[in-house]
Amino acid sequence: MPNEAGRAYGLTTLCPIKLGTEGNFSFASLTRQYLHDQQVHACDESSPMAKVPNTYLCRFFVLDDVRYQGKPAILDRLKSPYLVFVAEIHGDLTSYLRGLWGDAEDFAKKVWKHCVGFQSVNTADLFINYIKKCQVQTTFYFNGSTDDPLAEQLKSLYLMQEFSRFAYASAIKKSEELKQDFEAFIKRTQPSNIEGPTWRAGASTLKGAISEASKEGGSTMIEDPGLSLDLYDIQGNIVKAYGHDDYVAARHMVYQVHDGEKGRGFVRALLPHVTNSAPWSRNK
Repeated sequence: MPNEAGRAYGLTTLCPIKLGTEGNFSFASLTRQYLHDQQVHACDESSPMAKVPNTYLCRFFVLDDVRYQGKPAILDRLKSPYLVFVAEIHGDLTSYLRGLWGDAEDFAKKVWKHCVGFQSVNTADLFINYIKKCQVQTTFYFNGSTDDPLAEQLKSLYLMQEFSRFAYASAIKKSEELKQDFEAFIKRTQPSNIEGPTWRAGASTLKGAISEASKEGGSTMIEDPGLSLDLYDIQGNIVKAYGHDDYVAARHMVYQVHDGEKGRGFVRALLPHVTNSAPWSRNK
């Protein structure tokens, strides 16, 4: 069904930007500059959109015109630039837009400031009506996410991150010590507490990604404690992407294995030849 995938909702809006200028700049360029400034100074967890509940992913950009694809397509042009807002969210659209206005009103007013007809939008209801008038059907989704509420997904990310730390740190511990550490892990991470500690909305790196619930009902950011990794025990392409750090080529071979034990022996024999993630010279 267009726009909906389970409990997830895909929103796409094309809002026409006014023709004309302010000073020496077009309204489209002013809108684009504001979005660029937000990307530089208020991205990730600092983004105003990180405050809006149940935003899986969102994107703003200015569309100046449509690209001609060549024959047999028909040449077509836009009558004005458009501000495009794409969002993938949890829940119904009306509630989400009301939350957007409530949690990021100042940001919304600045983003849509130069759009046709937006000068009369000054309440949540008018904002909801305006966005819905500019909405087009969404059939393709950017985000490969479940349709669970964002808070549940953030908690899951946090638990996966912290359990990986626990497993790494506990690899050689004895059972009794392991049991005590696991009980401490459960007490610290509070798996049943969605509010926190949890992954911080909008965070894209481990630094500052953990948000801890406060007694007042809000949340506070805590620094990532860090984790020391043995780079000699990690395959090279895990932390060094192809195309970077002289890791410029790859060859993939597929084997059919009929004897599991011999297959495992073959893999073990290859271990000394597998490039690890430790720094290497340019001639590696």
